[in-house]
Amino acid sequence: MNFLDEEYYQPKILDTITVWLEEENERIEDILLEPGVFNKFIHVFKSANKITFQQIVPIYLKLIERSELFTSKLSKTSEFLREIVERLGMEPNTEDKTFENKNRFLKGGKTGGEVYGRKTKRSECTNPSALVKKELLDILVHLCLRHENPRALMNEHNLYPIILQILHLSQNDDMVIITEIATFLLRIYSEGATLTNRYDTQGLNEGVI
Repeated sequence: MNFLDEEYYQPKILDTITVWLEEENERIEDILLEPGVFNKFIHVFKSANKITFQQIVPIYLKLIERSELFTSKLSKTSEFLREIVERLGMEPNTEDKTFENKNRFLKGGKTGGEVYGRKTKRSECTNPSALVKKELLDILVHLCLRHENPRALMNEHNLYPIILQILHLSQNDDMVIITEIATFLLRIYSEGATLTNRYDTQGLNEGVI
């Protein structure tokens, strides 16, 4: 784990951990949940530069898919959720039409995505690729489904208007998979964790983006 401080080795080490997790789930899961180790995973996720981040996001997704306890703990870690929001490169404006669009979606109508805007923060959080955005949304789905109150989680981190904006942009750019995942996240908001058994990231082909 000490080598996780070296950015060059991070993708390889993380990938190796996912293999160990599959082979010795309980033992490796216990290690991942140790406070020092868990905090190191948060630090690596937050501190990665743009190139490294593109390499480690799919590995974090594998870890999340293979460890329910790790995912559950991440879903309660505000620092991790805030980093996902920043890395998505989106930030909602504070206009009142947020709730108008939310209600319109819940009633089955189209959303007015133009209400929201982009807000750049750190340079590594600007203009994420479609694949990175897809993987981050996949991670969000798993975190929401492992949280006891997905709606409260999304409200706490102001995710609803951000996902609405992503949905609007993906529809305009014909990004089919991102549209599907964003729509599913909005359904989680409205229907809750009853959707747990209806989501399969393996069924989403990255090549369609």
